[in-house]
Amino acid sequence: MNQYKNAEWSETIKYTKSPAILPVEVNQLGVLANKSNVVFFINDQFVGEIKSEYTDGLLGIAVSFNEAGLHNTFEFDNLIIKIP
Repeated sequence: MNQYKNAEWSETIKYTKSPAILPVEVNQLGVLANKSNVVFFINDQFVGEIKSEYTDGLLGIAVSFNEAGLHNTFEFDNLIIKIP
């Protein structure tokens, strides 16, 4: 998990392998943000949490690899954003 602030990227949660990720299958990502508390889920399993200084702003999704030369296909559908 990274955040972009003042034209700089910073890592807020370090890259971590998770048994919640199902290789070669469809995975469901979830993010629950309530004011400064942001909780992350993969396939309904809790995988991380941060306290953020942001309580509003923009949302973005990005995918990257940690090793050069890797290739894959990523598709996103059924994106739902709810505002209480």
